[in-house]
Amino acid sequence: MNGPFLKITWSKLKLEERREVSALHKHRVYELLFLVQGRANYCVEGSLYQLTSGDLLITKPNEAHIWINQNDVETALYEQIVVRFNGEAIEEEKREDILSMLDGREFGHCNCYPAALFSDAPWYELLTKLWENQGQEALTALLWEMCRRYPILTQRGQEPIDPVDRITAYIHENLTHSLNVEQLCKRFYISRAHLYRLFREKLGYSVWDYVVEKRLLLAKALIEGGEHPTTVSEKCGFANYSAFYKAYTTHFGTSPQTNKGTGAKTYVDP
Repeated sequence: MNGPFLKITWSKLKLEERREVSALHKHRVYELLFLVQGRANYCVEGSLYQLTSGDLLITKPNEAHIWINQNDVETALYEQIVVRFNGEAIEEEKREDILSMLDGREFGHCNCYPAALFSDAPWYELLTKLWENQGQEALTALLWEMCRRYPILTQRGQEPIDPVDRITAYIHENLTHSLNVEQLCKRFYISRAHLYRLFREKLGYSVWDYVVEKRLLLAKALIEGGEHPTTVSEKCGFANYSAFYKAYTTHFGTSPQTNKGTGAKTYVDP
């Protein structure tokens, strides 16, 4: 995208029911969302933020996110202001510092700026100037105020629960049920690429390698306890016995039948 880009939309929605109103999506530009009234959950790359009136949410290019309605009362009013822009829309004098803040954080971290952070200079006043002027100066002033508060945000310990912890807990609870990467992405509102990167960085596995290894450990424990390998294969979520046999022998160096009834030797998470 060549040249400055800045677009502002001010929306008022009359919500008739509690429902999810957006699909998992991402943009090629930065997006600021200001919650004027109402409540909503925003899930950004697997991290959940609970927004109330006055909160601000920032996403950077390619950061996948979804909006989830949290207004329980019928015919509730929901109002938001969305600002989309690229780096060229920021004044050159402060562009490098601002982009360093916007791009420097990890995906899914420090996306939400609570209203209390702007008690001395409410973002609403800054946003009004931006709405009226639609220019670089007003946008830069608003982003600069965010930069000033960014260290406070990181020091307050308001990071959401680690998405890997949430996902691994879900995998363990559903190890014997149907699982696939697409299902995990949809459930935790996270892009496939970011899901793989998080698992590689934290655990050293791809997410699917992690699922398979957990299933194999469970299968070995069940077989050592006396269960038949074909029954265990199905119970542990493998598509067919051939795939299970190949994965089992590759991982443990022995066939499932060799370990049958040898007694519990494999540790399985409680």
